[in-house]
Amino acid sequence: MKTLRISKEVELLLGVVGAAQGIFLSVYMLMRRHKNYKNVLLGFLFVTLTLRILKSLLWVYLDAIPDWLINLGFIAHSASGPLLFLYSYSFISNCKGSLKSVWHFLPSALLLAGMFSLTLQNFWYAGGYALLLFQQLAYGLASIGLLIYALNRKNSFTAAFTDKKNRWWLLLLVGCAFVIQTAYFTNYILGLTPYLLGPVAYGIFIYFISFFGWNNPQIFHSDKGKKKYRNIHLSRLEVQQYKERILNLMTQKKPYLANNCSIGEIADNMELPVYVVSHVINKEFYKNFPDFINYYRIQEAQSLLKKKEFTHLKIASIAHDCGFNSLSSFNKAFKKVAGVTPSFYRDNE
Repeated sequence: MKTLRISKEVELLLGVVGAAQGIFLSVYMLMRRHKNYKNVLLGFLFVTLTLRILKSLLWVYLDAIPDWLINLGFIAHSASGPLLFLYSYSFISNCKGSLKSVWHFLPSALLLAGMFSLTLQNFWYAGGYALLLFQQLAYGLASIGLLIYALNRKNSFTAAFTDKKNRWWLLLLVGCAFVIQTAYFTNYILGLTPYLLGPVAYGIFIYFISFFGWNNPQIFHSDKGKKKYRNIHLSRLEVQQYKERILNLMTQKKPYLANNCSIGEIADNMELPVYVVSHVINKEFYKNFPDFINYYRIQEAQSLLKKKEFTHLKIASIAHDCGFNSLSSFNKAFKKVAGVTPSFYRDNE
């Protein structure tokens, strides 16, 4: 088994501070006053990853540790993959969990039942650890596949996954978790990486994750606008139906191209009260109406800026054609959605 070729002090420090930060994040997510399904999953994901890297540190730095403690680390390992996948799915789709999700944790439950009887010789070295690593690799790849799908599709499933900061958050989280999980796979199965690469990577990545989350707290507030709409009583089916109708209206009729597009006109077109349309946009797309309309306008502008037949048009003309009243408002909205200026986008995409 390879060992990490850095000083033991640095190795231990990175692992310990990573574990400490992981514990802090776990407590923060699970003890929040206004918890939701996604944040609970995220909290338990940090719990399981922290337990796994603590087990690795104890394994290397203690002469002997009891089998049950080793098993606890492996049980946490087995649960981290499903937690990552379910969190990614819930974050992208804004769907709450169901009892059907429990089957993902069947291996963890079976390992928990045998926590005081399984040993390294009779189970883990007899193929159990290899199966665990392949299971985690499968969940990691499934999470990455789900993320790629969400980044490349615009439909009712991924409609809530349109905010750039949300995309970067999930990309960072899934990428970091996948690196940590596969570090163990490439160590034990392939023999390519040091054993403590996982804990050291965790000690580094956890602070990137924390910094990004602290600077973008809206990521954790999925119930934005809940108080404002607390007196609106719509079933989940009704909300989904209205959401689909809004999406169809935006993609087929493109009302956002009119510079005087208003939420009242959208509501009239759908034959719904304004407050219902506003509620659905805020709840399902996590945007206020101006940002929602501008998102579609910028998508249209990006399409025009890419086409060769429109290269002769000035950016101001494209801005007007996409529903903006001024070039300054267009530039501001474009930078907010695309992260770059329209001229840079045209020249470099």
